[in-house]
Amino acid sequence: ANGSDFITRKMTRGGLGFALVGGVNGSTLRVNDICCGGVAEQDGRLRVGDILLEVNGIIVSGLSHGKVVDILRKTEGTVQLTVCRDILPMSTCSGSSSPAEASQEFNTSNSAGQQA
Repeated sequence: ANGSDFITRKMTRGGLGFALVGGVNGSTLRVNDICCGGVAEQDGRLRVGDILLEVNGIIVSGLSHGKVVDILRKTEGTVQLTVCRDILPMSTCSGSSSPAEASQEFNTSNSAGQQA
């Protein structure tokens, strides 16, 4: 897996424009929706199915959905997301390929609601 940092333009209002599913009993948190017109859609790199690993260097794997949404809501300015992407989604991992990993930075302000 390799990582890279991405930075998007600064947004003055609203959230990051994506929703998460998972985070129950230690399950992974995956992006299940990317909102039209949101920062994530405009940036174009976050994909439905991406697994959220870190938010601003905080490891969120194993945390509850509510805790991760809370962390995302409290972020201000530049937000760095580290995600893992299955190279071949819907296939069984043979161990011969590793998931792609990337860090994404977004500028945003606090948001309300369940969306991050």
